[in-house]
Amino acid sequence: MLRMYSEHKAWGWCDTHVETPALLLQRIAIVAGGSCSRHAHRYRWNRFYVTSGALIVEMWPALYLARVAVTLRAG
Repeated sequence: MLRMYSEHKAWGWCDTHVETPALLLQRIAIVAGGSCSRHAHRYRWNRFYVTSGALIVEMWPALYLARVAVTLRAG
């Protein structure tokens, strides 16, 4: 389903371009130091492409396992 809309968030904003049960395509802008809540998807994988600045993605591969953090930079 093609759904285009914008949402303001505490950490910035996001424009949703495509949303299906398996895919969510968004363009987001995050204010420096901003963060979103920890959440999980059963049937969806997050992928990121950073156009400017840096994004730290924190992951918990399985319940009670150590956190994994990856820093993504533009390009």
